[in-house]
Amino acid sequence: MKTNKKLIAGILVLSSILMGTGYAYWADSLTIDTKATTGELEVKFIDLGLYKQYNVDLPEGATGSGYWSLIDGVDRTGNDGYIESDFFERGKSNYNSIAAEGSIKKYTDSVKGINSIEFNAVMTGNETLDKDIGPYKAANKLRVSDKIELTIKNMYPGYAQAFRTDIVNVGNIAAKLSAIETDIKDKDGNPLDNDRHTKDLLGVALLVEREYQNGNEVVDVFKAAASMEGIDVTDADFFDMGGVKFIRLASLEKMNGKNLTNNLLYITPNKNRMDAYIGIAMDPDPDGNFTAGTAAKLYNKDTNPENMNTIDELSQNDEANIEIRFLWDQFNEGKDVDASNILIEQNPEAN
Repeated sequence: MKTNKKLIAGILVLSSILMGTGYAYWADSLTIDTKATTGELEVKFIDLGLYKQYNVDLPEGATGSGYWSLIDGVDRTGNDGYIESDFFERGKSNYNSIAAEGSIKKYTDSVKGINSIEFNAVMTGNETLDKDIGPYKAANKLRVSDKIELTIKNMYPGYAQAFRTDIVNVGNIAAKLSAIETDIKDKDGNPLDNDRHTKDLLGVALLVEREYQNGNEVVDVFKAAASMEGIDVTDADFFDMGGVKFIRLASLEKMNGKNLTNNLLYITPNKNRMDAYIGIAMDPDPDGNFTAGTAAKLYNKDTNPENMNTIDELSQNDEANIEIRFLWDQFNEGKDVDASNILIEQNPEAN
């Protein structure tokens, strides 16, 4: 009896051991460790100044004099009616300055008693460049901004001025200039009326070029006033001053919602960047379409309507706030790839 009890006890113990191992299996795992980060699409203005600041800020192949930075009609020896293109040039000594030191005061002093023009160009905000892009170095703390403000006070028919700036991509995704929109308002922030002479007399010229650092090639990206394909404009929508064609503010709004016909890529992170030139002018209107034209026409009652006495008053002491927005897309916007691979087998419709 004792022997049998020992045997049964031994069997029970062994059974419990086998039961424990019977519930365990070998195990292993495979892991796909994927790290994905999102990029940044961010385009900024940099290096804002009066025209011109560099040798390249002239028409291709141009040398010497005869190119203007400001047209004011003031008599001068050698270049009557305009200020030479390099009058405000400050070069590369200070990217944060809009003109050579003392040059703006020198100009305003020279025209005292003739006109009361005031002008300025500023970048909004206090943001600075945080990476090297071409000649622009992060260590120099150069101002960059999403917005620039150009101000010209006390303009008159026959006055024009030009500004320049660079556009850089501080992100890490290639961008393309896809459209330009405008918004024109009066001093109270309301839309400028279509029947106001100021809107017809004031005009804008806008040139955006893509510049290549590895050579001298410059590619036109956008020309406002010269290339308005797909936009219903006629010669009456423009006026010429100093060899430049300006589009009237009343016509500038026609480009809203229109895609640019030449939206060449502006690439990053290489050294490519864009140059932007902006001109603001007031039509001299010698034919008297929006002004009296001359005093002789004003008082010639035989050939002019009675309201000619008030036609000039419609564009005096007025104000126009012109907002021009550059709209950017990532480089591959609008591309629908016509291709596939074996992963199509995982689609529900493939089963």
